[in-house]
Amino acid sequence: MRGNLAEVDALLRRLPDGDSYKVSAQKRVAAFDHECGCAMGGRFLIAAAVLAAGRLLSIPHITIGSLLATAASVFAAAIAGKLLGMLVARIRMRLLHREMSVRIVKLEARHVYLH
Repeated sequence: MRGNLAEVDALLRRLPDGDSYKVSAQKRVAAFDHECGCAMGGRFLIAAAVLAAGRLLSIPHITIGSLLATAASVFAAAIAGKLLGMLVARIRMRLLHREMSVRIVKLEARHVYLH
């Protein structure tokens, strides 16, 4: 996401300093840049653990195979959540990039310089 971050930073520098949108955009950029997917991975882990516990409680005879399969499922769910969280942050950063690009074009269109 570093390449995209450099482009977003360049767009932030083009926004006027007094613009309240710039402050809000800076906060969003910082949040998206620090998003590693851990929060979403944690949510997926908790949901998978609850479902796994329910599944294990419903099995009359728990075997080592069912325990291993359940543990692997919980682990896979946590990894999937982490990857999904990272993907969502990347998409949100790209949407912010597009939003700022449109805003800058509109701002610069208002300031037409005639020589």
